[in-house]
Amino acid sequence: MGLRMAVDRVLVVAHDAATGAALSLMLQSLGVGTVIEAAGVDAALKAFSQGIDAAFLSAAMPDGLALRMTLSATRTCPSPAIVVVSDGAHPDLFELARAGARAHLRWPARAPDVSRCLDATSWSASDLDADVRGLVGRIGIREAQARLRKAMLEQALEGSKGSRRAAARLLGVTRPAIQRMLRDDVAAGVEPKARPA
Repeated sequence: MGLRMAVDRVLVVAHDAATGAALSLMLQSLGVGTVIEAAGVDAALKAFSQGIDAAFLSAAMPDGLALRMTLSATRTCPSPAIVVVSDGAHPDLFELARAGARAHLRWPARAPDVSRCLDATSWSASDLDADVRGLVGRIGIREAQARLRKAMLEQALEGSKGSRRAAARLLGVTRPAIQRMLRDDVAAGVEPKARPA
């Protein structure tokens, strides 16, 4: 199994203060570095824009807020992993899963249940294994690298509204490296979808 990335910044958006406080305490006891409690959509969207690893969203929030927030979260870059918190009988659970929620936490819960959800949201290098197996023998490694680089560059530029500096931070490279990638794509006749302003 590949190296697993830590879940350090977690957002909690609960339908009531008691649930939010209990879940936050459990996350802190499990070693999550920063737990952010948000009281509504505006605070949650602000947290998404500032960058979080995962979000626990209560399905019981009124007016389909959990679904709206899940859809908003999947459009941010990097997008946080979404965990839906519910009693297990909420009618929107299927829709939330289709919208991109990665895990479900049945509430009330214990710390081991929360820990399992965190494990489900953690990305690991082995997550690419199935996709890579399907490519072997179909395309060469240089083409695979070029396609992956192009896709990641497009997503980073899209998520950072065209800012090369912000895209470089997201990808863990320097700004000149982003400029080189863009020049290489243009020289190869490939225009990234999200061009910097």
